[in-house]
Amino acid sequence: MSRRRFELSLKRFHSVGISSQDESSTGTAGLLEATQYGQRRFTVERPWFNNVPNLSCIPEGEYLFKLDSFKGKYENFRIIDPPRGRSDIEMHAGVHYRHSMGCILTGQSIHFDNTTGLFKLYESRRSIRDLVQLFKTHNGVHHQSARGRLVIR
Repeated sequence: MSRRRFELSLKRFHSVGISSQDESSTGTAGLLEATQYGQRRFTVERPWFNNVPNLSCIPEGEYLFKLDSFKGKYENFRIIDPPRGRSDIEMHAGVHYRHSMGCILTGQSIHFDNTTGLFKLYESRRSIRDLVQLFKTHNGVHHQSARGRLVIR
């Protein structure tokens, strides 16, 4: 019997495109769901900037990801089939989009900070740690070689 692939669905609810590198943008916010498990997290990404590496959120679409780690210390997820012209896209911890170079940040909750004009995530390390544990539990002993699917709309 084949196990169903671990799937995450990201629905963006605030996305502002920019025509130049505009650090005053609020960024892109979304809701990340592991619907098989009833789990929800919030996300923050860079604003849309024509898919320019390190400056733009990634385009809508379907992507495969795997378990990875940052410097062998913090476990996260890496997109293994990034859009054309992009590489090294991860889903990891961070507070606001300036903590990202085109990656997806995830947190337990989100807040718009009127002082800075940015969406901010809370409990980000806990959020990614819990998602990694869910991925490992879903895939059992094969979690190192397992692949998940991320659908962005």
